[in-house]
Amino acid sequence: MKKVLVLIMFIITCISFGKNNYGNTDITTEAKGMLRFIWGRNGKYNKDTVLPITGEGGTGGFAIYLEFTPEDKEKFMNNVLIVWPGNTDGRISGREMYNRILNIGKGISPDIESKMKKNEWGYVTQPVKLTLKPVKIYAGCCAVDYFYAEIVKHEKISSTTVKIPKNMDFGESLNRVIGSEDNRTYNIYSKEGYTNIRKGPSKQYGIIKKIKNGYYAIITQDFGEWKYIMYYSDTDEESGHGFVHKSQLRLME
Repeated sequence: MKKVLVLIMFIITCISFGKNNYGNTDITTEAKGMLRFIWGRNGKYNKDTVLPITGEGGTGGFAIYLEFTPEDKEKFMNNVLIVWPGNTDGRISGREMYNRILNIGKGISPDIESKMKKNEWGYVTQPVKLTLKPVKIYAGCCAVDYFYAEIVKHEKISSTTVKIPKNMDFGESLNRVIGSEDNRTYNIYSKEGYTNIRKGPSKQYGIIKKIKNGYYAIITQDFGEWKYIMYYSDTDEESGHGFVHKSQLRLME
């Protein structure tokens, strides 16, 4: 069933949490791992394609994308990530993002366009060290979530401990980026009655938003005592991302 849902997600996606506060931050993380340049539909660009991550929802349909499996998976909540070479808030056009992804593919395999013409789907891999902005969660309209991050810098490395399964079919390949079943939902709670969502992992960073007790959170990246979360509520349409101290999170049973 998950395979069917993730296929739907890549074709048509929509934000299920209403108005979104992106919680933009200058915090970055370096991570080693395996990058996969993946294509479907022979990697052809579709002029109707727009970024699947947008402020008010939108359509996906990218025929090429980048998947990153980090060596330190616990820091990334055991998720395999979708990574984008640039921000995904709508300021980069679909064509420009397609070209950026394609250029990374050419860096991995110079004859990538020839491979895409000959094969309807496929992938190439490259051990890399990425500098990433904090991981965010994209909630699709079919109850399918995936985790994504913006690439600030990427460089090839000679090897990685990450091993990619061999002989995957197309569905198994797509299924890798569905959110890990280890992801838990938390209640955000403070004795003061509200919690500060911050721009960075300490009290020295500015406050993005003060939210009342009763909001929910999903941890998208672990920063030790501080966690980067997506927060949302079943009574308020607004959702967003930011840093919160672990003491403000209570695991839901």
